[in-house]
Amino acid sequence: MTTEQLINGMVNAIYEEFGEGYPIRTENSEQGFQGPCFYIRCVTPGKNLYFWRRYRRTWLMNICYFPRESEVSSPSEPNAEMNDAAERLFDCLEIFRAGDRLVRTTDKQTAVSDGVLVMTARVQADEIRTAPEAVMMEKQKTELEVEGWRSEKERPKWTPRSASPVLS
Repeated sequence: MTTEQLINGMVNAIYEEFGEGYPIRTENSEQGFQGPCFYIRCVTPGKNLYFWRRYRRTWLMNICYFPRESEVSSPSEPNAEMNDAAERLFDCLEIFRAGDRLVRTTDKQTAVSDGVLVMTARVQADEIRTAPEAVMMEKQKTELEVEGWRSEKERPKWTPRSASPVLS
């Protein structure tokens, strides 16, 4: 699974939960973000060899939710929209499909910073690399003769599997 497959899987899971009214961005915008919308980014991808051809991939993901403008939100409960979004994100990102596999997020935490809900989630997946196909040698037969023996009958025959001569 690649980082792009993981991000696309998160986009699909959030879209299924929140619908069309919430644009989902995966690239930073110089003009800023108009709420309500989401911004998803991979903070730290990692890959660690842990046994022969087996690798453990880890991703630390940030999912930012930019709420509606404050005049549209409820003035009596300013954090209600972000609390609701956090609960919905916890549920929809628990298990989701990314690429050809199901993925589970762990260590999910939320924090509100500058009026933006930021969820941090960790994803871990194991993968096995296939070994390159090696070209095998064909069978080879080897016969050796030792010179310097007095007669043909005493000449030892050497075989590749035998370390001592066999007299025939």
